[in-house]
Amino acid sequence: MLPQVLYEGLVMGLIYALLAMGIALIWGVCGILSFCQGEFMLIAMYMTYGLYEYCGLDPIQSIPIVMVAMFFVGVLVFKTIIKQAMKGPVLVQRLVTFALSLVIINGVLMTIGSRVRSITNLMLSGN
Repeated sequence: MLPQVLYEGLVMGLIYALLAMGIALIWGVCGILSFCQGEFMLIAMYMTYGLYEYCGLDPIQSIPIVMVAMFFVGVLVFKTIIKQAMKGPVLVQRLVTFALSLVIINGVLMTIGSRVRSITNLMLSGN
């Protein structure tokens, strides 16, 4: 029981560290504080789950596919929304990323729902 709790705590800590690094990278490169970084992670996780559920791909195998897809999602969002917001004052930039966060969250809730999903058979589990 204790090793499982330690492992899950380590995994969650690594996910939070990855999100924090993404926020710091966007702040350093673009100079904009993004409130929707976690929502992009949400989209990537649902993509991974979808590839597992419908295509039978293990999450480790789906990493390259999700990375390429999220790259294009990020470029699309930057060119259509963020680039325009960067022309305005700092408050507008923050409100735009916060609004984008709300749109993504509610879009996911409306299309996918709020039911908790999990992947049970992992390649690295040893089963």
